[in-house]
Amino acid sequence: MINIWLNLFNFSSKISRMKNFINVLLWFIGLFLCLLAILGFVNGNILFSFIFLAIGVLLLPPVYKKIGEWGK
Repeated sequence: MINIWLNLFNFSSKISRMKNFINVLLWFIGLFLCLLAILGFVNGNILFSFIFLAIGVLLLPPVYKKIGEWGK
């Protein structure tokens, strides 16, 4: 019975699930913006393609984590 109550208030597992969700969301948005940039290059819209590519690459989790480490 005590284990059930401890599992209900186990915030560390909830935080790790939220971090995984945010990580998946960043991958999805970053890759989506990079794909939009490729389509923009194909259509000839160079300026917006560079903007979308820059934002998309910055949102990819490996790049995002390295930028976060610079401030430490």
